[in-house]
Amino acid sequence: MSLEGFVASITRGYPIISGVPQDHLYDLVFRPSSVQERGWVLIFNTVLATASSLDAALSEFSSQLRWNAWLAADEASIYVQPSILNIQALTVFAAHGQDLVTPGACWSLMSQACQMAQMIKLHLPSKTAPRDSEAYGRNLCLFWSLFNIDKSLSLSFGCPPIMSSRLYRNVDLPSSKHLAAYKPHLSQDESPENSTISPLVEYFGAFYFVQVTKLAMIEGEISDYCLLGSDNARLHLDLKDKLDRWISIVSQVGPDASLLLFW
Repeated sequence: MSLEGFVASITRGYPIISGVPQDHLYDLVFRPSSVQERGWVLIFNTVLATASSLDAALSEFSSQLRWNAWLAADEASIYVQPSILNIQALTVFAAHGQDLVTPGACWSLMSQACQMAQMIKLHLPSKTAPRDSEAYGRNLCLFWSLFNIDKSLSLSFGCPPIMSSRLYRNVDLPSSKHLAAYKPHLSQDESPENSTISPLVEYFGAFYFVQVTKLAMIEGEISDYCLLGSDNARLHLDLKDKLDRWISIVSQVGPDASLLLFW
């Protein structure tokens, strides 16, 4: 994978993952020890290690690239300094590192990322990220991504989630502008500027993000129901009805791209 390939991979994760600073690219390859923001070193090596299983040119270096990723993950500052970059780095390593981490390690790493997000109040506007700013929109995208992963892991492991559905259910979703920018399913060659694609395809990332978030809210309620040992039959039926309605909406997605606009 070339540097251009790495940048393209990160770009496809926007707005959940910030764009890599151009002045870091050379150092990430040739002088990683000089990069002060260690989260970028972890992201860079995780992307390379993951690509090694897909890229024939990198396959012979797979074990070395995996080792580099683990060395990058051994940086203590990533775990003890709450920041948006470190949250992104832990998320990429835990959720997108394929076989780099075990399921238990994934749970631990994502728990750490979620706790960091709570510590820095990622979901709230701030002086550096006012409510209507681009930065706040990106923060919301990252926050809800953490929320979604947290709920899936909670149900998988049968453990209480880190992020409470009741506490965060009134947090705004990202604006339609930021959701429209989320296109992980499209390559640069398939972007609207370079080709003619239908709105259904172009904005599928936004639709997917919203629906996964709505499912995560339901999963959070199901997790609470199961972990608290509730035998409330009415609540059980209510949760089943919510899940059935969610399935019905998702199942209706077809040529009518207007379905994408109800976020």
